[in-house]
Amino acid sequence: ISLYVDEIKVTYESDVVVINTPKFETKGGNYIGAQYVVHSADEGAKIFYTVDGTDPKTSETAKEYSDAIAIAETTTINAAAKVGEAWSETVSATYTILTPIATMADLFKAATDKDTEVAINFNGWVCTGAKGSNTYFSDGNGNGIVSYGSNAGFKAGDKLSGTAIVTLVLYNGYAEIKNFTNNAEGIEVAE
Repeated sequence: ISLYVDEIKVTYESDVVVINTPKFETKGGNYIGAQYVVHSADEGAKIFYTVDGTDPKTSETAKEYSDAIAIAETTTINAAAKVGEAWSETVSATYTILTPIATMADLFKAATDKDTEVAINFNGWVCTGAKGSNTYFSDGNGNGIVSYGSNAGFKAGDKLSGTAIVTLVLYNGYAEIKNFTNNAEGIEVAE
């Protein structure tokens, strides 16, 4: 019998037992509002998961997956598949639930010198102009912000509504949005 170590899997040539890791059908990432996380695994495998940071293969808090997992706040899910007494490796995904920022004043406070994904409620925003790779927006209350990135597709006078996840950064002391376009998921643009 030959023994091979590939990452942390042990495979025997005569009795190959390889349990594939479960798949997160709902990918980890940033979301607005509650999510339902769906898993899948090879036929005949059972999925066990935890949401408390422990390994589902050894944790007393592990639950057997039977239906979508409801996530209402930022959560990391650890999951492993099991067939008989054999386990797959443990996989993890983090689901960050963003609270939409409703005012530009709060948006300015949230900006840091690192790119950060935030959710913005764009209701009432108006495009005041575009020049080069910059697009300018006003919240209708005298506050404005620039969005930097080419091919944004906005025109002066466009009115925005809805909520979208965008990249926010503090650049030379000013908050700006990066690569925000008129077809961003979650917003509507009206002339």
